[in-house]
Amino acid sequence: MADLPELVTHGFSLNDSALAFLMLQGEKIIENRNFRFLPGFYAVGITKTAYTPVEREFELKNDFPNLPLSVDCKTRGQIIGLVRIGYALPSTACATNRWCANGYKVCNIITHFLKFDTAVPASGNFGSWPLKGAESAVRRAAVEALAQHGGVVKSTRAEIELPPRIGETMQDQFFEQTKTNAEDEEVVLSKKKANAAAKATAKATAKTAKTIAKAAKVDKTTKTTKTAKTAAPPLTTDLVPPCP
Repeated sequence: MADLPELVTHGFSLNDSALAFLMLQGEKIIENRNFRFLPGFYAVGITKTAYTPVEREFELKNDFPNLPLSVDCKTRGQIIGLVRIGYALPSTACATNRWCANGYKVCNIITHFLKFDTAVPASGNFGSWPLKGAESAVRRAAVEALAQHGGVVKSTRAEIELPPRIGETMQDQFFEQTKTNAEDEEVVLSKKKANAAAKATAKATAKTAKTIAKAAKVDKTTKTTKTAKTAAPPLTTDLVPPCP
């Protein structure tokens, strides 16, 4: 992944505009997933169907008064900034943090953030996805945002609250198991696409074989009919007695 914001190549999407906003304010310092992101900068997108549950919105609004209401969100289907994933921790190591969500194995720790002044339209996908056609526009927005903030990418200070625990045997074993079971997200997606393509090919091959077999059966039936007609003796009147 990109080491510099102006070289960003991938992004990830959030289906909650409130959480995306708080991430780009340096408040939300965890991205919960069942896999770990490679360290580096990622574009943060809001899905076109982003929605914040009412109860959560009231709770967040109480703690973060500047949080805009989700109904006022004008940046659905767009990228609103960049974050840097510094490292990852097992969810068990982050259980007391408010941003750690149940049901996920990995807490990807956000160490830096850079909010755009102008959102960039982009078509996202599940997991982390390549920016493709939006890459140039996102990189320009990153350069502009850097200029606006004096070339500084703000720190979330997540290392203080959730310090990395490199070399810890349990953590190493956890990530090795995570990698073995789920692997990196792009590999998983690649395998899914390959499996889908293989199934489609197998299905097409089976269909073709069935068509060929059907055609062969029809051809055999036709030949049998023709042979039967050829072998049939010609009609004759020699056996009919003459009229008296």
